[in-house]
Amino acid sequence: MSATSGAGQGPAFRQVRGGNVFQNARSPAGGMTSGEEALVYEGSRGEHSMRVATLNVRTLTGRLPEVLRMGAALQFDILLLQEARAHADSHDAIRRAARQAGWQIFFSKLDQDQRSSLILLTRWPAQVAQFDAEGQFADRILPVFLHRPSRRPLLLVGVYKHSGDPYVASRFVERCMEKAAETGSSWAT
Repeated sequence: MSATSGAGQGPAFRQVRGGNVFQNARSPAGGMTSGEEALVYEGSRGEHSMRVATLNVRTLTGRLPEVLRMGAALQFDILLLQEARAHADSHDAIRRAARQAGWQIFFSKLDQDQRSSLILLTRWPAQVAQFDAEGQFADRILPVFLHRPSRRPLLLVGVYKHSGDPYVASRFVERCMEKAAETGSSWAT
């Protein structure tokens, strides 16, 4: 996630490495392993606040129960998983497990290997947003409208940028932010 948001508001995000936020929270899931990163938005915990985290899981295979327990234990409202590598054949099982744990789930478009690189878990009512993606990067974004009480929906765009070429990655993120701004919605990437 980026610390940039639309409508002139910049939420307070902080990046943590190697378990700081999860171990400090005494997660029953055991925290993150060394080298893993998470970006956590820690807004006020008022009636309509939202707690958002993004986590690079490097693969969801065999880790879904741990991720679901961690999300519940740390009371995240939104959890964006990057590098999930969830094969299309496993989507139904992942969806059932997430729903059973109280999450609504969204998958990014499939890549050439029939895998989703991004997964968004939410406890807030949500729906997939129509978002014109760059052709070759269509599987690297996940736009979702989050429905907030007494407010208009928030467009949250999960972006998994390409790490091979910094210029291409930067341009891709810029285009995603431009597309989000074109919707006229409040948004965050």
